[in-house]
Parts: sequence; C-alpha cells; structure tokens
Amino acid sequence: MRRATFIIDGEHYVETTKDAISFLEIEFDVEAVGAGMVGEMNKFEEKALAHLDMPVVRERTPEETLKVLIERFKPDVVFDLTDIPLMSAQMRLKLASYALDAGVEYSGADFSFIPRRIMRVRLPAVKVSGLSKRSGKTAVSVRMARLAVAAGRKPILFTMGRGGPKQPFVLRPKRMEVKELVRLADEGVHSAGDLFESSIFSNVTVIGCRRAGGGISASVFHSNLGEGIKEAEKLDGDLFIFEGSGTTEPPVECSSILLVPSSFPLSAFDDPFVQMRIRRAKIATITAAEAPFASVEHISQLKERLLGLNSKIDVCATVFRPKPAENIEGMKVVVATTAREDAFNIIWRHLEDVYKCSVVVMTGALSNKIKLRDELSTVFKEKTVDTLVVELKAASIEVGARLAISAGKKVVLMENLIEDVKDWKPTFEEAFRRFLDEHLR
Repeated sequence: MRRATFIIDGEHYVETTKDAISFLEIEFDVEAVGAGMVGEMNKFEEKALAHLDMPVVRERTPEETLKVLIERFKPDVVFDLTDIPLMSAQMRLKLASYALDAGVEYSGADFSFIPRRIMRVRLPAVKVSGLSKRSGKTAVSVRMARLAVAAGRKPILFTMGRGGPKQPFVLRPKRMEVKELVRLADEGVHSAGDLFESSIFSNVTVIGCRRAGGGISASVFHSNLGEGIKEAEKLDGDLFIFEGSGTTEPPVECSSILLVPSSFPLSAFDDPFVQMRIRRAKIATITAAEAPFASVEHISQLKERLLGLNSKIDVCATVFRPKPAENIEGMKVVVATTAREDAFNIIWRHLEDVYKCSVVVMTGALSNKIKLRDELSTVFKEKTVDTLVVELKAASIEVGARLAISAGKKVVLMENLIEDVKDWKPTFEEAFRRFLDEHLR
C-alpha cells in the first residue's frame, strides 16, 4: 500500500478535511501517514488538529512544510486539500516541482504530477540537457567525451532524438564519408541525426535511441533508452554520457549538466520547473554567450540568477565556432547551418579568417527541407561555388548533400566547437574535469 501525506489549510473545518482524507484512503488505496498545515487556522483552534489522528507538521512557508513532510514521512504521494486564494496556481506548481524532485507524486482536485520513470545504471553517468531547443547539447556532449578520453576514461555516449532508431543502434568509432551517410538516408535512416553527428565528431562509441513526448518538468513520455543501456552494459566502457533531446532530460538517475542559452529570458527563471532543473545541476553552461545573442549585462544576470537558485553550481560561459572536418583552404563555399541569421557574420568571418576559404553565401534553412532545397538549387545554378560546408543536422544529408553531389560539388561536414568566453572562470574544461574527479569515479 502506498504512503500518503496531505497539505491542508485552516479554511476547511477539521471534520471536512478528515472525511476527505478517509475518502482518498479508500479511493486510491493509500495509507494516511501525515499532514502539513499551511496558512492561518481560521475555522478551528490548533488543538482540533488532533482529530485527524495523524501527525501534523507546520513550518514557516508552504515549501518548507512540504519538504519536512516528505523528509519525515517518506510518502509516495502528496494530496493537496487546500484551495485558492491561499494556495495559488503558481504556488502549487512550485510545490509540485519540489515533490517531483523528491520522486513523489503531487495531486489535487483537478491536477496530478507524476514522477518520471527513472532508470538506474551500473556505471558512473552524467546527463546533458538544455533549457531550450538548439542550446548546443551535441557540441557539449562531444566536448565532454573528448575530455573524458583525455582523462583516461572510456566513455559511451547516448543520444535519444525524436528521429532516433526503433531499436537502439550501436555505432562504434570510425571514419564515415558523406556518401555513406547519403546511402544510409536512401535506406530510410536519419543519417543527419544526433547519433551520427556525435559519433563522427566524438570518436567514441555512441548508442542511438529515440524518445517521444516531453513534459513540463522535462520528462520523457516514451523512450527506448533502457534497451540502449542494456546494450551499453555489454561493452567495454566506464562512463556513460546521456545527451538530452529538445528540452527533455534523459530519464536516468545521475548528475546533470544544464545548458542555458544566452538569450534565455530572465522572466523564465520564475518557472518552478526551471528552478527545479537548476537545483539538480552540477554545472550550468551559458551557451552562445556573446553578441548578437545577448548583452554582457544579460549574461551577467543569467549567472546571478543561476547562482541564486543553486549556490554550489559551477557556471561556465561558452561560444560556438565552426570547424570544417576537412581542409577547405582556397575553396568557394556555400554554408548551410541551423544558426540564426544574426549569427551568420560570426560563422562567415571565422571560416574565412581561420580556414582561409571564401564564403559566397550562407543559408540557415537546414531545418526546413523545402526552403533548403529551393535555396541550394538556386545557389548551385547562379553562384560560383565548389563546396557545400554543412552542419550534420536536420536536412543536411537528405537534401543538402544529395543536391550538392548531383550538382558536382564537394560536401564538407562542419562541427560546432564550444570555446570558453575570454577571462571567464571556471572554464568548461576546468569545471568538467573537477566534476569528473569528484562525481564520476
């Protein structure tokens, strides 16, 4: 039988609350083990609480009351028997986030927050997730894998994209040509997915999985990650790195690294579930931490908010820089990316200055197959270019590489590297190496 606790208030008569608790015990087959009192006792004196026939705790705030309730009585579910206006919707969401963080269900008259199904693994593990889509999860995961290898570890990296394989797919490190990726796409494989991007650039074993659905607490509705973990446990690895998908977190019990895009609005920190994810994290990395994405002042405010919610967290700041997988010196290139147009100048300038190519045109249409096909078809007909430089994402293979090859153009894959913001401490490498030593042994 599940253990149940109750959040109660002084707006209800004790007899009414007691009857409700008795009903819930029968209806949901639970054992009432304790209650937490919030607000003032307007309808009864404190001694009347004895009629509930269970221990009642009362702290300064609803949050503190819930925490004590969970710590003391170890419930499986908390039933909220309070009402508006004493307990606003925002306060209930906040309490739900604390309950979910403790693995406890939180339910009320017309809502129920159910803890996600969390898997345990046998090896040291870490997961990477972002507070928004396109936050740089793959770039950061690849960087982590490289740092782990440099530290003498044998990491296995997991992806769980929405376009991942029906059955977990083990991809061992090997050089993979663009034509092979096109062949896989012809066979119906999403060869521009996180699985292939992570494998090609990390040079470690990657296990591709899939997931569907995402909740407001970053939970996954369905995933075959568990099957992928079983495959990984047969391999020679000593560290698991789980890469999230979209804004969801891998459903694994392990330490968390959280990516915060520099454009993330300060108002979003009021979201109780954002706060929950920050409280869980060991490292927070502000990504794309430069103009035009955000001002220096905004980036500083992000750091302040992160530390305000979790004083023990390491806050890093990084930028993205493109790196072609092959020599493109002297080539006239068209660049296809998922980046925003206001970032084009950074990518354009970096490719020309560092890799000595000539960028003729750029497109940010990788996530839109029709637009990408139209734009690249026009470029190959009307512009003098000899090479497509492309991120391994979205329609890069299915549309971009196919068009380029059919037009007789060379295709070069482009990696997104993360680099530290100058003079920012700690650097990502410093924070991750410390994290590796302290938490992943």
